[in-house]
Amino acid sequence: MADVSAPGIGAGAAAERADPRFDDGLQCSTPRAENSDEEDRAATDSSKRVSLSYPGPALVAVIAFHHEKGHHVEWTHPPVPNTDLEHLAMLCLPEGAHKVTGLGHVHFSIELAIEPETQKTLYFGAAVFGQMRKEDLKEVGEDVTRSHVQKAVALLSREPCFGWLQGALTPRVAALFASRDLNNRSLLMPLLDGGSGGECC
Repeated sequence: MADVSAPGIGAGAAAERADPRFDDGLQCSTPRAENSDEEDRAATDSSKRVSLSYPGPALVAVIAFHHEKGHHVEWTHPPVPNTDLEHLAMLCLPEGAHKVTGLGHVHFSIELAIEPETQKTLYFGAAVFGQMRKEDLKEVGEDVTRSHVQKAVALLSREPCFGWLQGALTPRVAALFASRDLNNRSLLMPLLDGGSGGECC
């Protein structure tokens, strides 16, 4: 799976590198010791998955690119009609995303005041994106003029659980594209409704 670097996602990537609890492989490990059996056992124990209490994601969003509207958020769960999500849309479909074969992903951090919050809070997010030929879709809007349709699905959390977020997103987004109906929100609802809590690596 490709990982795309884009302006604006550096803070999330830096947080991911700085915290040894998580990585793209959902596995937290330290180098094995080589000097003694006791050190080997200690290293083996420390390489096991490290978990912490995780309250679950706060928001799921679908992002699209339109030839006139540009990057925009099409849908969120829960609905947040008065929240400015323009910057979120730019982060989730970075420049060069259309060159990625299959599904790509990005990790990022962003400050948002998600309703009913009035003060901005730091959120950590993962987005999985892809594209599909217009003729392969079950339904196409009249305003779709390009040969391919791009979509991204983002999941936001107040905890920097990038591996958990991406692991939850990837199968759902794969199923969304496999359905050939990119407006099928029912495939995405369980990301929040049935996915709260769990392990954060």
